[in-house]
Amino acid sequence: MSFQMLDSDQDGAVIKVVGVGGGGGNAVNHMVNRGVQGVEFIAVNTDRQALSRSLATKALGRGDGRYMVQAGEPDFHPEWVAGMFMLFHSEDFARLKGFDERFFLYYEDVDICVRAWRDGLKVAACPRVSVVHDARRDSRRSLPHLRWHLASMARYFWKHWGRLPECS
Repeated sequence: MSFQMLDSDQDGAVIKVVGVGGGGGNAVNHMVNRGVQGVEFIAVNTDRQALSRSLATKALGRGDGRYMVQAGEPDFHPEWVAGMFMLFHSEDFARLKGFDERFFLYYEDVDICVRAWRDGLKVAACPRVSVVHDARRDSRRSLPHLRWHLASMARYFWKHWGRLPECS
């Protein structure tokens, strides 16, 4: 099957891209940021943000922990942020004694955020800043990565009783 791109809308065709939930919303954001033209974008928030951020729900494969935010929204204070791009004041990092090295590849970011909240520090997410992380999601395809992921998850749940901090 081949497609031909037309310069004009000869037949009155309408192209709509509907992004549902976190992955769909991220896909819509990606297309908008890339400057895709001639398309109507619709992002649907499924109102399950609190549930999708629950670590227990994530552990059961029913959410991925992401917040639904758009680029440019104001900063906010989530329970935790992913570790691929974290910034600390050096004094705060030392106060927290850094990352817990008993975690390997997974959950060390959640752990340090929980410890920061419990120590009176705040975790901030800044939607005005964009960072691209080439997430491989290897724990979905590789048995060793899956074992490391599950071991870190179990360590986190044991250490923190599966709880996220109360954020204020």
